[in-house]
Amino acid sequence: MVGLIRYLLFCAAFVSLVALEAWAEEMGIEEYERAEMFLLGEEPMVISAAKHPQSIEQAPSSIEVITREEIDASGYNTLGDFLRLAPGIIVRALIPGIYYVNNRGYSGPGTSLCLSLLMVDGRPSNDMILLLPLTEDLPLSLEDIERIEVIRGPSSVLYGSGAMTGLFNVITRQPPEKDGEHTVTGKIVGGGVLGQEKDVWGPALSAQARGSGRMGATGYSVSGEYREEADWFTGDSGAHKVGKTRGKFSHSFDKFGTGSLEGGISVSEGRLFFGYFQIPYERIDHYLKGDYSFKGASFQISWEREYFESLDIIIPLYSNLVLKSGEIPFEANNISSSLDYSAEFPAYNRITVGMTGDISNFSSQMIHKEWEGRRLNRELHWSGFLQDEYSPIDKLVFTGGIRNDQYTITRQAWSWRGAVVYLPWKNHSFRGTVGRGFRKPSFFEGQLLVNYSGIKDKTTQALLELLFEEGKLFGNPDLLNDEIISYEIGYLGRYRDVLRYSLTLFHDELENSIEFIFEANAPPKKSKATYFNIPRDTRVFANGGELALDLYPSRYLHGILSYTYVHNFAPEKYPYWNTERHIVTLGAIAQFAGIGVLNNDDLSIGTFGHYLIHERPSVMNPTVPVGENNWKYVDVTGHLLLSIKAGYTFWKNIEAGISAYNIVGDKEFREYGGFTQGDKNYAAEVLPVKIMAFLSAKF
Repeated sequence: MVGLIRYLLFCAAFVSLVALEAWAEEMGIEEYERAEMFLLGEEPMVISAAKHPQSIEQAPSSIEVITREEIDASGYNTLGDFLRLAPGIIVRALIPGIYYVNNRGYSGPGTSLCLSLLMVDGRPSNDMILLLPLTEDLPLSLEDIERIEVIRGPSSVLYGSGAMTGLFNVITRQPPEKDGEHTVTGKIVGGGVLGQEKDVWGPALSAQARGSGRMGATGYSVSGEYREEADWFTGDSGAHKVGKTRGKFSHSFDKFGTGSLEGGISVSEGRLFFGYFQIPYERIDHYLKGDYSFKGASFQISWEREYFESLDIIIPLYSNLVLKSGEIPFEANNISSSLDYSAEFPAYNRITVGMTGDISNFSSQMIHKEWEGRRLNRELHWSGFLQDEYSPIDKLVFTGGIRNDQYTITRQAWSWRGAVVYLPWKNHSFRGTVGRGFRKPSFFEGQLLVNYSGIKDKTTQALLELLFEEGKLFGNPDLLNDEIISYEIGYLGRYRDVLRYSLTLFHDELENSIEFIFEANAPPKKSKATYFNIPRDTRVFANGGELALDLYPSRYLHGILSYTYVHNFAPEKYPYWNTERHIVTLGAIAQFAGIGVLNNDDLSIGTFGHYLIHERPSVMNPTVPVGENNWKYVDVTGHLLLSIKAGYTFWKNIEAGISAYNIVGDKEFREYGGFTQGDKNYAAEVLPVKIMAFLSAKF
């Protein structure tokens, strides 16, 4: 059944593209002039690379912009899948609603599952307990997204912990600029997922809506979304459910700057996989943020509360020994503030300075609040940074920056970056960058010492007291920060209004990588299961490159091609870091205006493919207990993730269509260390076939 569905969908995609090309040739001059303007315009402006608007050609970092056009045409329906559109990004979809996202292959199986920072309009949005980017649980509707700026390479000099190998900054849509204008957009998606292991079928649906407008100097936006998706293995409905809402109000004070206030809440239910651990959860996340900008200065203050109403940690130590915490509530709160200032001073210089401060508090009956005189459930953090962009001539820009982060539990961290950008001709730029970034240990890794008396499952409590030394189960307060030094050279250019191309080559050195260790001993000697740093003199390396092409051959066609090569390698005693990948992304977007019965309708079709070529990674061997040498090398054949989307717009405001996801993929897609279910190891991605119908509107 799966093979027949894929074959029919692939044939439909091919026939549709051929028909569209023939249709385009028959279009009259009038219809052609009204076609969607896909021609390449000015270079896009970005704000994430240097914390102020600048041309992408002048950015001191390797940066890619995922546009709203690409998001709409991709057929994807999750933020995690949208990030596949950027070169160099590794996306791991394990189960519904959970995407592990990383730059340049850094995605170790133990703990360093994410060394990149997810942000929404500059607000750090990684999960506070595990530091994972829970992309689908954010208080953010897909209708809110305007574009996504993706930085590859260390960005800690501006954004601190988490932006170790890069960041993903989601830029949201702004209210209309015209006074009295109001807009409403919405989308309904419904269909199903077809699991690959047992050919099980389950429902998937989502509904999104957003309203925005302007009344004088005040703008507003309100959005909401609900989605749920079936389990890809069993077909059971509602394996991941999330409802979310968000509101924002902004006001211009004329000569005295602008300010805004926003807040959001999401309620979700599903499962997490953190390293080897399976964690069912029920989660509520809310936040409030206020900011004010005036003449180059920007002040921001925010509060976020993450509450796990039910957090059930399940640890399979051996095939016949499973530890269960029982359903335990867990709460994390964070209050943070930041002040940035950027100005051109003195001549030929742009100086950017900033400072941040925040306090995080964690509470649960399962954790020790203090251990050996150290308070673990509360941490203070403050930092300061300085960046100078010096341009002695119009075609040359030197960028240098330094930052220091101080913590009351984790050790201090220094970050820095130096870059040179040279623009010898119009529309061409060369860049060289060297930088240092870091990631502080997550609360789970560094501060969560299990309090045995707080475990609800009495059998597990008794086993923990018998087998494990208290204070040696999970967190290690003495951990050092993950650190990286990266060297890059890059080129960005364009040919007329038809082609944009970029190339980046990099060499990275990762230090103090945080890993999980389980040391099993027979009673009366106690065992330990905790985290440690790979010795500083034992580095993990990455070499590779990223090539990206954007092609605009005509007014109605847009092509995307990217190729990424990544080679991660480490000493033999850490085999799970050794892997080699070739990743190809190919996309085509076609849009035709002025067709159909009313001669006013639009037809659009988009297809995107991601191909992972043969690699030889190491994965967990599910037949060997965790306490022993349970790593083995496996061969992975090339895997194609192909998706298509076709939509028909009528009455100018309503679009209806279908999308199909993973229509030609096979059942054996395994990358690197992941989790075990039953007797199978799912190393990175276990992708279902998704067939969806959608209806969207804009007024």
